[in-house]
Amino acid sequence: SRAIGLAAATLAATLGAVVVSVVTLLPLTVAGSVNARLFPIAGANLQVARRLAGGRLQGRTLVLYTRAHPLALREAAVIAYNLRQLGAELEIKAFATPVLYEKLNTPCEPWDLTGTLIWLDDNPDPYNFLGPLFASPPGADSAYVTGFADRNWLRRLRAADRLRGRARTEALGRLEVELMRDHVPVAPVLATKGLR
Repeated sequence: SRAIGLAAATLAATLGAVVVSVVTLLPLTVAGSVNARLFPIAGANLQVARRLAGGRLQGRTLVLYTRAHPLALREAAVIAYNLRQLGAELEIKAFATPVLYEKLNTPCEPWDLTGTLIWLDDNPDPYNFLGPLFASPPGADSAYVTGFADRNWLRRLRAADRLRGRARTEALGRLEVELMRDHVPVAPVLATKGLR
């Protein structure tokens, strides 16, 4: 399976030692952003992680693709440790950054999770932020690396993009909150503490 949303939520709940804030995906500088604070973190919380996982990770082996970089590999080791606390094993596969993005963008590539990927808001438009991550089909020029494929949500995202003005930005903001509340295809983080 592609990005396991449940695992992303679980990791968000357990990576408290590294992560300071998890809110929603759209940065607050992007029009339509809602500060929903769906996954506030005040430190690692194994009880919350187990509740979010609901036993669905027990006995599973997940595959994590990450960058072949010392910091990314240390992050992967933390993720592997956290998943073991929830009964899952993690197979870590590291690649040079261009190869990683190519593999993440390849249909049927067998990954479940990725390490940290940087996605910045270079434009204050919410569709400019969400569209490439979730609505563009995989391909050589695509930023589509999330593996998210809920056709109903994607149809509504494209319909919201066709709206105008405030109705458009508010509709896109609501869809982003729904995405992160109901599907959690990614775990947005603001990392301000280093891995030690």
